[in-house]
Amino acid sequence: MTQSDMPSLNCLTTMFAAPGAQNSTSLPCVRTMTDRILLAGCPSYDKLLNLKNKDYMGVIKSWLGDDVKPWEYIVALQHPVTTDIKHSVKMYEFTLDALISFNKKTLVLFPNIDAGSKEMVRVMRKKGVEHHPNFRAVKHVPFEQFIQLVAHAGCMIGNSSCGVREAGAFGTPVINLGTRQTGRETGENVLHVRDADTENKIIHALQLQFGKRYPCSKIYGDGNSVPRIVKFLKSISLSEPLQKKFCFPPVKESISQDIDHILETLSALAVDLGGTNLRIAIVSMKGEIIKKYAQPNPKTYEDRIELILKMCVEAASEAVSLNCRILGVGISTGGRVNPHDGVVLHSTKLIQEWSSVDLRTPLSDTLHLPVWVDNDGNCAALAERKFGQGKGVEDFVTVITGTVYGKLIC
Repeated sequence: MTQSDMPSLNCLTTMFAAPGAQNSTSLPCVRTMTDRILLAGCPSYDKLLNLKNKDYMGVIKSWLGDDVKPWEYIVALQHPVTTDIKHSVKMYEFTLDALISFNKKTLVLFPNIDAGSKEMVRVMRKKGVEHHPNFRAVKHVPFEQFIQLVAHAGCMIGNSSCGVREAGAFGTPVINLGTRQTGRETGENVLHVRDADTENKIIHALQLQFGKRYPCSKIYGDGNSVPRIVKFLKSISLSEPLQKKFCFPPVKESISQDIDHILETLSALAVDLGGTNLRIAIVSMKGEIIKKYAQPNPKTYEDRIELILKMCVEAASEAVSLNCRILGVGISTGGRVNPHDGVVLHSTKLIQEWSSVDLRTPLSDTLHLPVWVDNDGNCAALAERKFGQGKGVEDFVTVITGTVYGKLIC
């Protein structure tokens, strides 16, 4: 599509990433009326994010057997690269050898029908993939079932765009082989092996990735693309003809996220778990509190987790009507915390049944968002450094007062 073909209204979906992604404001071929460009995210995410927990055990058993459990199998999907078929075939041979050596249940999908696919199928048959006890080789899996298999896999390997896009929505570990997806933005769940020129290199990648879980990525969509597009279209008045306008370099490109009446305020959910109360807020990237929610902190683990999930889901839902896009969740809690894994190690006496608690996984799985967890003192100090009295100050002391008190020196 040339510049002269551009319509008056543009809803960018799969062509570019969702707002907040690194390339979301880079529209080199679109220099016309940027106040009418909406970065909506991929509409297919609206469907796939609702599929993850629908009878996934039945799907896994039907394709891989009754004894296979979630996170204990691999999905392999590799296609030929038509500009270098010989290298594609060789790399596929290394991949299959590595999977055989790794010795895990694997669903192997046949490559697409691009040039070089016949040669890759010959490699499959040479290696005995169709008759190997650890492998299930298939030509097609219905989309809804395939998404279930990817969402609950211990790892996905190959060079399919699904590894770059859909797998990130579930935090599934991915090994991206070769150069077929070069240039596409990826989440932290993707490990690139661009020169997959030995079996050992691929085995090492499998050892690093298999069984890990990552925060869910929102690079390509957040599940609200369709209502966002509808809202955008309703906001446009078509009572008068629209005249196409162009601007050319060296004029600086407009940043579409600044169009307040079209795009949302980029925000986060802040969760404050204290000895007395559980507070949640929608907070903008400028540190402005857009809306607050509060409930008494339950006394038991089950009730507390249930309330946190309920309040976060309600806040995330209300964020859409408040014109906010939630990019992630930050949790502040009392006690010792492992922020790398999102686990509360030991709590204060005021928060009962709150030791060895994984907070990241249930929230990330429920909200399909990245989740960070840290001690409340650290969070307070970071907030002061970013937005408060510590801004621009080299050294300062934060004193925390509440049901108990503490301090942090930065």
